[in-house]
Amino acid sequence: MTESKQPVVAVVSTCFNQVEYIGQAIESVADQVTPAKVLHVVVDDGSSDGSLELLREYEARFEHLRVLNITNRGMAGAFNTGLMALPDEVEYVVILAGDDWLETNFVLESLAALTPDTHMVIAGMRRVMYPGHDHNKLEMPKVQHPTVDRLWEWRPTYAWGVAFFRREPLI
Repeated sequence: MTESKQPVVAVVSTCFNQVEYIGQAIESVADQVTPAKVLHVVVDDGSSDGSLELLREYEARFEHLRVLNITNRGMAGAFNTGLMALPDEVEYVVILAGDDWLETNFVLESLAALTPDTHMVIAGMRRVMYPGHDHNKLEMPKVQHPTVDRLWEWRPTYAWGVAFFRREPLI
């Protein structure tokens, strides 16, 4: 019997002055229940609130975590820096903002949702800890296999949740 290959998933997070939230994001990646190998790259974009120091503490604790430090390139620049730093073994990429977190089964369910013709899975989201929002209200409709056209239809109404991509089309 041949052993099946373990999928390799990398989570890329950005952080800018998110010392209050980034720990929860890191812990949520560490707590994934999945047979996949999960790596986490966090790119700090010049934080001045102690975020980088906290990130270094987490990096010392978690073998799967790598922290990069850049200065004022913005969220897109930070995400791009993280994507370019991924090891070649990575097959799937999760984009996770520093003030968001993953449910413990996110990677497992995202891998299960992919079909041979699917390049990405976009999860629904709950908004929490934001004044004026209905806590735990589902903000984005669940669609089994959205097309790019369907994603653009959502732009006026919905914020995207966490995205899970095949690496191939990204890089």
